[in-house]
Order: sequence, then structure tokens, then C-alpha cells
Amino acid sequence: MEAKDISVVVQGAVDRRLTAVCLGSMRRLLPGAQLILSTWEGTDPSGLDCDILVRSPDPGAKTMDTAHASSYNLNRMLRSSQAGLARAGRPYVLKCRSDTELVGTGFLRAFDSFPARGEDCSLARHKMVIPCLYTMRYEREWGKTHPTPYHISDWYCFGLREDVYDLFSAPLVEMGDFARYFEHHPKPRDYAIGWLGHRLWRFPPEQYLGVTYARRLFPELDFPDCLSFDRVDPARAERFLLSNFIVLEPLDFGLIVRKAYYEDISRDLSRCPRHVWPGIYRRAVYERACRRQFGYGSVHPDTLLWRRILRRTQALGGKVVRLLGQGA
Repeated sequence: MEAKDISVVVQGAVDRRLTAVCLGSMRRLLPGAQLILSTWEGTDPSGLDCDILVRSPDPGAKTMDTAHASSYNLNRMLRSSQAGLARAGRPYVLKCRSDTELVGTGFLRAFDSFPARGEDCSLARHKMVIPCLYTMRYEREWGKTHPTPYHISDWYCFGLREDVYDLFSAPLVEMGDFARYFEHHPKPRDYAIGWLGHRLWRFPPEQYLGVTYARRLFPELDFPDCLSFDRVDPARAERFLLSNFIVLEPLDFGLIVRKAYYEDISRDLSRCPRHVWPGIYRRAVYERACRRQFGYGSVHPDTLLWRRILRRTQALGGKVVRLLGQGA
């Protein structure tokens, strides 16, 4: 596989500085790739280096929280992703947010590194590569657990064009009801972690993406909202994830989100919120799960060496970033 075989779909609102960094990093590390910027009508593209510019009507967002004014941007993510993917002309696609920076190409090495999969749970033509933030099994704090089956990161994704297109082809939702679902519908239960109770959404965006994708294979999946997890077989949910996705830590993948504190946790996973850290598919967690499901031949031997090398460089990089920050 060469860079000329890849379409890069950069989606979302344009930040003049961060989006320019994103596009520039793609040009440097994937020379010859088709570069597509998918954003909103009215965006000024001057100074942004892309091959194709796609501008769509902004579907808008709603707040989904009673504690603070957090926007539920599910429809924005879906529309900008779908519009950009529709223009992709190469066999492989890297879909990413417009505030990311490509710092390596580990996702290319990893693409064939975890070949084993369960035939009963295989949907994608080839496993896609996604980040561990926020691909997770559960949220946990002080011994209390909130299960999150089919919770698949929407930050960035690499795979065959048809597979990535299928993943992000979920229908847009009726935002007024979906974002503040539990304001109008009874909860089947309270959140086990009490302070999460301020969330009103029917599903977090990552879980809506995963559930909608899984229903292509399991149309009978009975999972009406994020608090009805007792209807879901967690073993099948994990087997589905392992059969269709390769999960990498951000620096192993080669992409970091530059927005606010997301950059800190992209560079150093130990800085994740304490309720998120236990449940994300960190590299060791993913590898153990693959071996448990598919046996020891499920992990390509080369990945073990790369993991040791990248762990050391990741730790060193985090120290350098912190030192530079202190110097500034």
C-alpha cells in the first residue's frame, strides 16, 4: 500500500490554525494521497491546502447535559464525514477530525497485524483501524461500573473505502429528541456512577455509531438506549469489535487530537479521566482480548516489537512536551 492509494477525509469545522496543521501534516507524511476537506457552507478555504473542498449545510447541534452547555455534535460528525467520504476516490480512506495532526503512520503497519476474526461477527471486508480514545468496554469509578457495549471511537478511522463509508453511513437523528432523550423518556435505570446522571443523550455519538453499524449484522439487536445495556450480550459485543476493528493507542496510530486537553491524553493515556481509563481498549487490553477470543496466533509477531519501541518513544515524547511547556 502506498500513500497514492489513500484518500484522506478531514471533516468538521475549520479552525484556521489547527486545520492548517492537520492538512499540512497529511501532505508531509502521506505524499500523493488525495486530500479532502469536508466542512460547512460559508467556510473560507483560503490558505487551506486540499485537493477537494466539500461544503455542506450545518445540521446544527443541541445541548445534551444538565450540568454544563456541552453540544451534542453527532449530526455534524455524520454529515461532514458522509459528504467527504462520498468524494473519496482511492481504495483506502483515512477519516479524521479537522483538529488532528498526523505524527506517524503506524496505522499502515497495523492494518494487517491482527488478522484473526470471528466469522459469526465479521461485517467489514477487512478490519478497520481506530483509536482507543474512546473505544471502551465501560466507564468505572470507585468500584461502580457503567457498561458501554458497541462504543466505537469516531475520532479517526483507517480502512478500505467501502468499510469506512459503511461505518459512517448511520442515519442522522432527530436532534431535539435524541440529544435530550432522557428529558422526555423514563430511564430504565440510573447511572451507576452517580455524577454521570446529568447526561441526557439517548446514546453518546460513539455508541450510536457502533450500535447502528452492528445492526447491519445483528438486525435483532435490542438496545434502545445507553441505559438498557442489560439487554446486550457483552461477550458478543466485544467479539464484534475485535472482529471488525484494530484498536491502537493514539501515538501507535500516528494521530493526535490537538484540541484542548485531548492533546494531553493523546500523548499520555495516563492523563485520561479516571472513570475512562479502566475501560478503554489500551494496546495491552486489546491484545489480551484478541488472544482470549482467537488464540495466540491472532497477533502478528512484529507488533510486539513495535509496541516495545513505540512505548519507549511515547514516554520520551511526553516528557519532552512537558519540559517544553514548562519552558514556555
